[in-house]
Amino acid sequence: MQYELEDGLTVKHQTPVRYEFDSSQFENFSWKGYVRYSPLQSEVQLHIQLVKTTPYRLLIRYKTYNKTSMDDSNSLEYTMPQMNVNFASIRETGPVAPQTFVIDLPQSDRQASFASASTLLTSDAAPHNEYLLTLKTTDPILVDYIVFLPIDYIEAQALQQTDAFAYGRPCELDDEEECYQYSYPSLNGMSSISHPSLNPISNGLIIDSNLLQELSIDSLTTIERGRDYRYDWTIPKAGQYYLLVDYHTIDAGTSYARVQTIDGDIIPGSLVLTECPYTFVCRQMVTTLTSSGNQRVTKPKLMTVTDTRRATVILNVVQQTDRSSPIGIHKITAVPVAQFSYDLLRPQFSCVRGSSDDGPHGLTVCDDSNKPSGVSSTAPIQIFQAEDYYNEHLKTTQFPSAPPNTAVVPLNSSTPNIYVYGRLTDVYAQTENYPAKFQFHIHYYQSHSYSVSDTIPLTVIFYSRTGDSQIGEINAPICQRRTPGGCSQIVTLQNGSTAIRLDEPEFTAYIALANPNTSLLIDYLTAQKIEPKTEKVVTPAPSTADADRASKFVQECIAKAAPNYDLKIQQASPFCRQALYSLSATFNEQAPPCLCDVRGSTDPNGQCEPYGGQCPCKPSVIGRRCDRCRTGYWGFPNCRPCTCPTKICNELTGDCICPPRVTGRYCDQCAPRTYGFGK
Repeated sequence: MQYELEDGLTVKHQTPVRYEFDSSQFENFSWKGYVRYSPLQSEVQLHIQLVKTTPYRLLIRYKTYNKTSMDDSNSLEYTMPQMNVNFASIRETGPVAPQTFVIDLPQSDRQASFASASTLLTSDAAPHNEYLLTLKTTDPILVDYIVFLPIDYIEAQALQQTDAFAYGRPCELDDEEECYQYSYPSLNGMSSISHPSLNPISNGLIIDSNLLQELSIDSLTTIERGRDYRYDWTIPKAGQYYLLVDYHTIDAGTSYARVQTIDGDIIPGSLVLTECPYTFVCRQMVTTLTSSGNQRVTKPKLMTVTDTRRATVILNVVQQTDRSSPIGIHKITAVPVAQFSYDLLRPQFSCVRGSSDDGPHGLTVCDDSNKPSGVSSTAPIQIFQAEDYYNEHLKTTQFPSAPPNTAVVPLNSSTPNIYVYGRLTDVYAQTENYPAKFQFHIHYYQSHSYSVSDTIPLTVIFYSRTGDSQIGEINAPICQRRTPGGCSQIVTLQNGSTAIRLDEPEFTAYIALANPNTSLLIDYLTAQKIEPKTEKVVTPAPSTADADRASKFVQECIAKAAPNYDLKIQQASPFCRQALYSLSATFNEQAPPCLCDVRGSTDPNGQCEPYGGQCPCKPSVIGRRCDRCRTGYWGFPNCRPCTCPTKICNELTGDCICPPRVTGRYCDQCAPRTYGFGK
């Protein structure tokens, strides 16, 4: 947390401090300017609010200006400049004993430097977390800003317990390298909803079954930017709830959504959907911004459920990096406030995928036999067209979004069922390789528009020449891809298994609509052999791996960044960068919104730096949000220099701010009954 000294007050008169903005005297000052300490201005006071009850280290960015040479600073007569610090709590019951200490400020005439105190400052919980910080010195010092650095960033203890991906790189879709599978804690027993009640799009969009099976979920509703999605459901008990959203993205980047609850609270909440291209769904919390002192604090948004037990949530994506990439909402869950824990927002390690040996550090290796990728990637896939043999007379190439040279067999009220004949060839042709187990997928297109919650159930029966049969089914979701690719669904037997046993290479599949009032276009079936797989399960050793990450962060990242703890994120190693993001997310409990002022930012989409949140500003525009002109300029957002002798003017009108008893548009006249200034 950074505080600018030019925003402070003088202690004696409680008037704004005098500050300077000469970049030749202090290069790269961060805000409006810097404060010059002297006998005329030796004390500056700042109002501080600390949002966490954790120890903090105080850092000062400063520069000396007495032109003392390094030889002088090594002499016996040299006295090192010091800053006296007084940190006092503000309480309604009156002041309490302040924390006082001294910070040494080594000579630094040439460039700005950082100094820190050996004493750690402590903070109480709200509402007793407001303080007055007084910095006093008569030494010739220029001070830019101060930083309250939480001990959480220095010791990195959170990496031992709460780093989201502490074990290693999370698995992404179509990942072929070794990666780590995670999952979020179960929300079973809590009230949730998966599909919007009112669908703003004529064709409901639901991700197809391959992705659903990869994610181990049963539904994922895609949402589009700029549309309201309303979720209505009944909560078992009246009370106050927090809202958690499980979701998935592919290439959507970070998106921001507005969330409105219909409970009398007119202030909408916000939802930050960070990119989630993984083999598991991610989870975020709906939050709201509130003012506390001079800080904007992010808190979980409360949803109040009355005795009617009805809950309504309206979700609208207002900002999306890539509008062509879908955002999939798995479910929205109402968590009772009394049952909420931030552990629900932290993914837990499950297993290692793509490892040919026992997992690193003795971790569990995933058993992917029930995943689409669980069948051996070397096992060939054989395709059986639905229009072959029995169904030649039923095929058609005329259907919505039909790809070139693609024929399908319609299932509808006139033809509610078909038979598809198949004979496995090549490597699957040898009878001595049977019995064997296969996974079958049915590839299809939709022929009509359905509501967002609809699925089309099919009954599938596999027959062999001996008369044996295996009964399975699919529940074909509405095809999310409006492309020539169509969708596919894995066949599941009545016992829940996806392994279809074949005693010989030849088979016949019976495919029938469970509801004759529905319709579907069958393209083809695929078969792929399930290779035997040896399960590897060993005892995890998370404590060792996590402890190594914490110590590694201190040694490789913090130690190299001393004394100002600036990791220079753009040049930092991938490990330091990822660990710092994890520590920041743990401390802030969310990703804060950019809130860039698009008038002063060069990015029309309001994007900011992922670390620190700095928005890209136009020339002569300053601030993290790019929301005002730099000192000596006026007319935001088209900032231009002040035409004043003092170089300071009203930042809205450009009127010069004159010294005492001086007047005129350009501060070039003496006030009445005064003399000695100007012409």
